[in-house]
Amino acid sequence: HGDALTSLRAGDAVTIDGALTLSHAFARSLERGADQVARSQLLAAKLAVRDAEAALVGDAARAVQQVKIARNRVTIGLRAIEFAQANVEAEQRRFDFGRTTIFEVLRRQEDLQAARLRHAQAVFDFLSTMANLDALTGDILDRYGLTVE
Repeated sequence: HGDALTSLRAGDAVTIDGALTLSHAFARSLERGADQVARSQLLAAKLAVRDAEAALVGDAARAVQQVKIARNRVTIGLRAIEFAQANVEAEQRRFDFGRTTIFEVLRRQEDLQAARLRHAQAVFDFLSTMANLDALTGDILDRYGLTVE
């Protein structure tokens, strides 16, 4: 020791060597990290499933409402056809008695055709909404006796 201090005072260069050893169980940290990643992925998957279920329930509820609306439109369409048919008959009787013109009879017949067309559109809409609901609920294959192999 004394020689080193003497050398320092004289201005000679001094070299100091040392070593540091760090020991840590990295394998355990990697295992814990992998476990945390797996738990996070599982939680994310569970949340994705819940989101998908909620979206499906919402879509199915909307589809049921659309089916009800479309069914009501079909019923109303039938009643509109009945009324339009009665109007044609009444206008025809008035024409027979000379109380109206053939133009008015033709107009009532045109109204009847328009009512039939609206009813046909309502039936199409009803069938479309039913197919959509069946697709959402998975009943479409059963309804038509189909299987997937």
